[in-house]
Amino acid sequence: IDGVDEEAVKSAMAEGIRAATKVPGVKYISAGNFGGSLRPFKLELKDVLADYL
Repeated sequence: IDGVDEEAVKSAMAEGIRAATKVPGVKYISAGNFGGSLRPFKLELKDVLADYL
């Protein structure tokens, strides 16, 4: 997810997670980090859940 800042990305992640939980058959949600090669920071899925859900 690309965004203008870290908070925008976290918010978008939370919205995506909310939407995915409403899809029948979804069993789990995970996130990859690609060794940090895509961004200079790493967002923990558990932190996004704690802050936004």
